[in-house]
This record gives sequence, C-alpha cells and structure tokens, in this order.
Amino acid sequence: MSDTTILVEQDDDGTNRLEIVCKPFDPADADYDGELFLGIYWDGKEEAFGILKREHAAKLAELLTRDH
Repeated sequence: MSDTTILVEQDDDGTNRLEIVCKPFDPADADYDGELFLGIYWDGKEEAFGILKREHAAKLAELLTRDH
C-alpha cells in the first residue's frame, strides 16, 4: 500500500485545510503485519493519529464505504 492523503476540506484561499493521511506503519520492521498509520492534519499540523492493525483498517474501510 502506498501513502494516501485525502483532502477533506479547505477554504478557497487554501487555509483551514483538513487532511487525512493513511500509510503503512514501519513496513521495514521485521514484525510488520500490515499495520497502518492514520493521521489527521489541520493546516499541515498533525492533530491526531493512530496505528491500526490490519483487521481494524479493513473494518474502518468497510464503515467508510458502505451505504448508510
């Protein structure tokens, strides 16, 4: 998996930019088992992050893509 950045919103002048970044978490580590880094950025500053196990990432993707 490559890095993925989703622009959620921003003002017309490029400020108030909200982004979500998802990328493999330390894939060079011998114990790597598909964990993903999930970060939330506001105007380029990391505001929150989490490390998701493979099964949690799959569940999150399912929740975000299903019809409600």
